[in-house]
Amino acid sequence: MKKNIIKNFNIPDPVYNKPVMVMYGCSNDEFHTFLEQEHKNVTMPREGQQIAKYVFIKTGNWYTSYVWMEHADPLDPYDIGSLSHELAHHTFFVLNSSGVEVIPGKSEEAFTYYHTYLLEQALMHLNRDKRVQRAKQKKVSGGGSH
Repeated sequence: MKKNIIKNFNIPDPVYNKPVMVMYGCSNDEFHTFLEQEHKNVTMPREGQQIAKYVFIKTGNWYTSYVWMEHADPLDPYDIGSLSHELAHHTFFVLNSSGVEVIPGKSEEAFTYYHTYLLEQALMHLNRDKRVQRAKQKKVSGGGSH
């Protein structure tokens, strides 16, 4: 079986200082193997067939947060939905751990603005990655406009 190269990027957090690493392009098993190698004291249970998940692991005084997706096409509505879903988990975690209780009519703006920021950052990165991949394919195939 061919081992995939795990693609990843970090979404910085200028407000709460709690970034999240987005990883994609690999299997659930490959993601778990990465986590176990990165965090030697952690054993990750493998829960069936998943295509996306949110994981946070205690590291020192805080947690390292990950969003994993098997595929991450910024033009695929299902991938965008999965990405948004997993980033919503991170949003709840960060806000709750920062003392912001998410209550409709009271603090929902904190949730919606933060979640929107995370999703926009992720989609901008994924679109940039997709453009780079297309350019590489054109260069390899000799394609281009004439």
